[in-house]
Amino acid sequence: MGGARNFYVYVLFREDGSPFYIGKGHGRRLTESIRGDERKNSHKQRIIDKMNRAGIEIPAVKLRMHLLEAEAFEIENALIKAIGRQPNGPLVNLTDGGEGPSGRTLSESHRNALVMSRKGKKHSEVSRAKMSKAAMGNKKCLGRKLTETHKAALTAAAHKASSGRKQSREEVMRRKASRRANKHRNQLKMEF
Repeated sequence: MGGARNFYVYVLFREDGSPFYIGKGHGRRLTESIRGDERKNSHKQRIIDKMNRAGIEIPAVKLRMHLLEAEAFEIENALIKAIGRQPNGPLVNLTDGGEGPSGRTLSESHRNALVMSRKGKKHSEVSRAKMSKAAMGNKKCLGRKLTETHKAALTAAAHKASSGRKQSREEVMRRKASRRANKHRNQLKMEF
């Protein structure tokens, strides 16, 4: 178990406000959990997918932060037991918590064995189609053809950003407030 106090315990909520997942993480684990690339917990993934399709932002809260890993495991376990996993509670966690491979390092021989076991294997057509479909939603424009107009706009924005002009605190705050207002407006439109 790690000695750094960089772990946290978080909870994800359904649209009705009930919790559906308790987790432990550090770094970007919460963001990754919300994004929903789960292959181990299909029930959790279905809830996330349903909310994403409906345009509902997944409410998430970090309950405790700056924890040792052992403390995070203990709190995660206690919360899961207190709230309850399905069918006895609303949580879709697969286990009672308190375990996980964080910080696990593989030996050199184990890494080599994994590499060798995958060498020469090709993905099936079905697998390649799934990977292609998943990459289509990638916001990093991978594989996407940009129009000349779009390229020119991106170039102009990059030049403006690198012009050395610092924005005032008021400009930054105004831009952030505008983004929040637009986000709120869009959420209200979806509710009606």
